[in-house]
This record gives sequence, C-alpha cells and structure tokens, in this order.
Amino acid sequence: MRLCIDYIELNKVTVKNIYPLPRIDDLFDQLQGATVFSKIDLQLKIKDGDVPKTAFRSRYEHYEFIVMPFGLTNAPTVFMDLMNRVFRDFLDTFVIVFIDDILIYSKTEVEHEEHLPKIEAITSWPRPSTVSEERSSFCLEQGIDASKKGLGCVLMQQGNVVAYASRQLKNHEQNYPTHDLEMAAMVFALKIWRHYLYGEKIQIFTDHKSLKYFFTQKELNMRQRRWLELVKDYDCEILYHPGKANVVADTLSRKSNDPYLVEKRGLEEAGQAVEFSISSDGGILFERHLCVPSDGAVKTELLSKAHSSPFSMHLGSTKMYQDLKRVYWWRDMKREVAEFVSKCLVCQQVKAPRQKPVGLLQPLSVPEWKWENVSMDFITGLPRTLRGFTVIWVVVDRLTKSANFVPGKSTYIVSKWAQLYMSEIVRLHGVPVSIVSDRDARFTSKFWKGLQIAMGTRLDFSTTFHPQTDGQTDCLNQVLEDMLRACALKFQGSWDSYLHLMEFAYNNSYRATIGMAPFEALYGKCCRSPVCWGETAQSRMKSYADVRRKDLEFDVGDKVFLKVAPMRGVLRFERRGKLSPRFVGPFEILERIGPVAYRLALPPSLSAVHDVVPCFYVEENHRVEEATWEREDDMRSRYPELFKE
Repeated sequence: MRLCIDYIELNKVTVKNIYPLPRIDDLFDQLQGATVFSKIDLQLKIKDGDVPKTAFRSRYEHYEFIVMPFGLTNAPTVFMDLMNRVFRDFLDTFVIVFIDDILIYSKTEVEHEEHLPKIEAITSWPRPSTVSEERSSFCLEQGIDASKKGLGCVLMQQGNVVAYASRQLKNHEQNYPTHDLEMAAMVFALKIWRHYLYGEKIQIFTDHKSLKYFFTQKELNMRQRRWLELVKDYDCEILYHPGKANVVADTLSRKSNDPYLVEKRGLEEAGQAVEFSISSDGGILFERHLCVPSDGAVKTELLSKAHSSPFSMHLGSTKMYQDLKRVYWWRDMKREVAEFVSKCLVCQQVKAPRQKPVGLLQPLSVPEWKWENVSMDFITGLPRTLRGFTVIWVVVDRLTKSANFVPGKSTYIVSKWAQLYMSEIVRLHGVPVSIVSDRDARFTSKFWKGLQIAMGTRLDFSTTFHPQTDGQTDCLNQVLEDMLRACALKFQGSWDSYLHLMEFAYNNSYRATIGMAPFEALYGKCCRSPVCWGETAQSRMKSYADVRRKDLEFDVGDKVFLKVAPMRGVLRFERRGKLSPRFVGPFEILERIGPVAYRLALPPSLSAVHDVVPCFYVEENHRVEEATWEREDDMRSRYPELFKE
C-alpha cells in the first residue's frame, strides 16, 4: 500500500509533459523465450527547490516528499523519460522499462550474468556536476525544410539519424509565405518529438537563413507569436545550413515525380504508348485529357476546387466525376472522387441520406398476459376545456392493444399523475410488470421512478431520437387525434365530454395486429354496440315473454269465446260479482289480422266492442256440437246486467 495525495490544484498549474507509455502487449512480445529475470524498482529524487510543493498535512504532522510521490501529473512521464534515456542502448535487447520498474530478462543464466554488469555500470555513473556534463550524452539536432507541397524534418544525435517525419500541407497552409512555411516545419518537428526534445539542448538546422533571427525579430504576426510561445519551452538554437547541406529534410518535403507517368512519358517518346501524348506545354495527355500526377496536394486542390468552389456548390460524386473527366485523368479517378465527396464535412451535414436506413428492427418481446406490459405517452397542447383539461394520458396494453384515456391538466405535478395512475390504471388492471415510455420529464422524475420501484415495475425508456421504440402508443395517438378533430368538427363541444366515447370506440374497433377488437382480446367476447342494442332488447323481451306463453292459432270460420272483463260495454262484476261468466259467445272468426289478432262476428248487442281482438282475449271452443242459442230478447230479459251500458 502506498500513500497518494490529491494534487489537483498543483497539477492545474503544472506544464504537462506528454510522454507515450509502452503497450503492455508489446512488452510481453519482447519476453519471448526469456527464462531468467531481474527486477529493479527505483525512485526519483525531487529537486530541493520543489520539495515544499509536495507538502501535505495529516492529523499527526506536516510532511513533504523528497522522492517522486503518487498523484503528481508528470510523475510517470518524467520517470519514464529518464529511464528510457538511461537505458537507451539496452532497450528492446534485454531491458524493459515501464515507468519506475525495470525488468532485465535473458534466455539463459549465463547470458543473464553478462547483462547485469552492463546495468551496474550505468548505475555507477558519477553524478554530473554541470549542465553541460549532464547533456553531453543527449545533445540532439534536427534539420527542417518546407516546400509548397509539404513539411519535412529529421532528428539526429551525434550524426546518427533517430527519426524522420513529413506531412503534406493543409489547405490553409498552402497560402503561407515561405518564412512561415519554414517556421511551420520547425513547430511541426517540436510537437511530434516533444518527448525527445523537451529539456534537452537542441540545434535546429534550416536552409532558410531569415529563420535564424526569429527570436530577435521585432515584428511578428499573430500566428508567429503563438509559435514563439511554443518554441520558448525548448532550449533550442536555430542554425543556417545551405540547401545542399540540408538534403535530407529537403528530400522529405519534396515528393518525386509520379513514376507511372514518368514511365508513360518514356514510352510515348519511344512511340510505344498509343493512348498517351505530350502537350505543347510539356504535360502528358491521356486521350486528350490532362494527366494528373499522384501528388496528394495537387489532387486535393483540384478536387476541392471542383467540389466546394462557388461555381460547383458541393456536387455529388457522379456529377463531379463527369465534370472532371472532360479535362483531367488519373488512375482510380472515379473511386477517389467518390471517396473525397463521401468525406466532405459540409455534404455530410446538409445532404439528405439516399441509402436505406441503418439498423435492423429490434421488436419488443411479446407480453405473456394482459396488462402486464403497458406503454404510455401524453398528448399535449389540446384546446382548453371548460374543466381546464389540456392533456390526455394514453395508456395501452401491449398484448391486447386495449387503451385507457385519462384527461389531465398541464399544471399537474408528478404526484397528481401518480394518483391518477393508481385510480385509473392500477384499480382496473393491477400493477404492470414493465412500462415502455419516452423520456418525458414526468417519466424520468425521481418520484415516478421511486413509485415504480416500490411497486416492482420495470421502466423501459425509448432510445433518444428513436420514437419507434414506443411506436404502438404513437400510432394510437394519431388515431385519437383524428377522433378529437372529428369530435370538434361535429359536436362543437369540449372534447373531454366525449373522451369516454372515444375510448369505447377505439377498444371496440378492429385491430389488424391482433385480428380482433381490443375488447374481445381482453374479455374473450365481442362487446355489444348500439347498432345491435334494439334487436337484442327485443329478442330478450320476446324470450322472456314467451316463457309463460304458448303458440295458438285459429282458422277463419272457427268459433271462439270472448273474454268478458276487458271489453267495454260488457260487465263482469255487478250483481253476481265473482259468479259472473268469464267468456261470452262463441263467435265466428271472420278474418285473421296479423300473427296474433282476429276479427270476430260480434252481435249488434256488442257493437260497443271493437271486433278485432288479440288471441289472448279469446278462448278456443272445444264443443263439437253446435251450442244452444238463446234469443236476444230472452237473454236481455233474463240477464239485463250483461247488456247494461
């Protein structure tokens, strides 16, 4: 265990030393075949003047580090830099350096015994007493050069090349004057080799003599001032070398001619290249098209002008290729034009994609039971109703597609929506297993998340800018909005008064995704709609009435008895009371009126009674022989109460 101090404030004001750490897998590759190892763990002493900067306070006492501690921003890089310089001759041979750990490896013990004295010789070096002695073994020099095509530099030590570097000019750098181009080459070299050059004595050789007086130049532009601040971090000296002496850097900055075109030129001069010819100004033509060399800077400039100039305005690759090939030609021209256009930042930002959308569909899993997995969303911005509602909360069951529409106000806080959730959803359907929703602030609030965690419900939020995750609710929202528009147009009232009817209409309409109505999927049978309510009621009433009735039909000519009590003009209760006859007749049926009504041949004495009576007011005559008929005057004289008005 080692103590580590939080040096955040100290690290903020420390000039960072960016030094690359080796890759662990590369270090393991070096150990192939090694069987004997020795490990050295070193510490780096802190300069006496910097020791107070490491001070820290504990509850016991005030302390300061005298060796490099953990927590300092430059601790690993400085130590790594020092170890690599000390063991430079043995690296990748039998020594591995990783920060402050040194591993000496050998394939045999005999070989290991030869390696250890070499390391011991380094550790026994006398401490240098002067700066010149300290830097005598590490003096570096670099040569730089710039051209209209690129920058080149070479790093050397004691006449031996350490590294080469070059790159093409960027578009804006091609407009630099020569002085700034040479200076850009110097800055380029200092940046890429900072881990070699920082803290060392450097000699910079250039074939641009005016750059020698860069540090004493009185007037500098803003770009040169920025570069001056960077160069001052190094202990460097700028020296002039003629162009003939600075051949390495000059070669790196200037690309050679295209070998393919050089070969074709030679064949054309020999009369063997039929398709190629030489123009009047010395250029090479391919079928009367000017050949462009394989020079990255030339091609980039040509493609930029043909693509992003005010006269082209970022054409597509096909149009751009057709325009260029009328004048120019080079190998793989069509492919490079398409690649250049595909990498154009402006085209990527403004042009609509023409390809198929990427990303395969990832459907949600099918729920196992009703109202266990639901999705929900809000429809906002609706016209304010008389009760102040402007929002509809849509909650849909992902299995049966049945939905509940809950009206609300935009001023409702999350706790109010949670109350509606309990009273309108949980009360009717129970607690769901999961909820799919977008990232609305009401769904991502701590209160809502805490409520669902307490109830054991998992929250599944849709991906940002991907509403298809909750596409089921979005589609229902479109249907509901169409219903709201139709309601506002036809009924001319507040939409909340008809919201329950819209919910009924939706849940009882056919859904292609489940092949039935949501109501049927939820309850297992179809819901009776107003269209069939009248027929159903009549059918139910008939079935109830027919339970205690029987079907009885008469033919024309049959004789039946007529029930006395309901007939006006015929008294059943008078003098005889309960002993009065129930039926009179029989009377002959003259005509059948409808399924259950008949017209009777009533005598003149019953003229006050309508002659069309229903079948349940007549009784079948079971007498076979003709009944004895009495005279009317005799009946009146004997039974006057039967004929009393």
